[in-house]
Amino acid sequence: MRKGLRKIVGIGFGFLALSLVVLGPSALRVSAAAVSVTSIQVTVCGNAILEVTEECDPGKRCANGVLCVEDATCAGIGDGLCKLMATSTCTALCKTIVGGGVRPPVTQVTITEVTGRPEQRNLSAGNNYDSDFYFTILNSNNSNHQTPLYEHPSMLTSNASGTAFPYVTLPDYVTAGTYDALLKTKAHLAKLQDNVYLIAGDNILNFTSPDNSAAIGSSTLLAGDIDGAGNSMATFGDNVINSVDISILLNQIGSNDPSGNTYRSNLNQDNWVDQSDLTIMVGNIDKEGDR
Repeated sequence: MRKGLRKIVGIGFGFLALSLVVLGPSALRVSAAAVSVTSIQVTVCGNAILEVTEECDPGKRCANGVLCVEDATCAGIGDGLCKLMATSTCTALCKTIVGGGVRPPVTQVTITEVTGRPEQRNLSAGNNYDSDFYFTILNSNNSNHQTPLYEHPSMLTSNASGTAFPYVTLPDYVTAGTYDALLKTKAHLAKLQDNVYLIAGDNILNFTSPDNSAAIGSSTLLAGDIDGAGNSMATFGDNVINSVDISILLNQIGSNDPSGNTYRSNLNQDNWVDQSDLTIMVGNIDKEGDR
């Protein structure tokens, strides 16, 4: 058997040598069309990195919204699981380009995270910074901000850390550049983050940090603007804390609030509308929010 293999190999090399003599070196050239070498990119769903074969990848997160790669990171947080996060713009998690192919270069601005923390929340049981809010993108250095460039069309709810993950792509006319951003909850004055540079791709809005850095800062949302009823932007108060708000709180004082967020007047988000909430509101009386 080995002798037979040596004979076959010998014949093969002999044929190659004959080809070189008759056809020349061109016989060794291989057409790119005949043999193609495909580079394989490994796509990892859940790493929060938008790879070229993905349309979206919101990442794996703990119940509080913190990015994670394993359950150990989430120990003691909610259900303790590190899992893929469903979002309004990524219903098929990490969906790939239809029909295969490569995602075109990113040119649009996307807001992936928005963070804002209400002041003086009851933190006896841990983080308690969740809120319902809207955010708006405005032209930078416009003192009146009469015409917003973009208003998020639906109410967002942040987690206990104060962060929501909208994963919303802004309209084409909001290109990379410097803008102002405004956040308004249903119980707090509006807060402006000015001169925020938005890139083509993923961006965060962090209203706790004056420079919009990723780290949580000390800036908080002033509590007490509780007039209005409903979940639309127009019913989220008048952006002033005054006697109207005081009257609403006094009518609800003593109310039990087991969930902590049934009443807008439960400003510290414990289990009661009480003197503590009134003290917070009085401390902010006559203050107006950013516009």
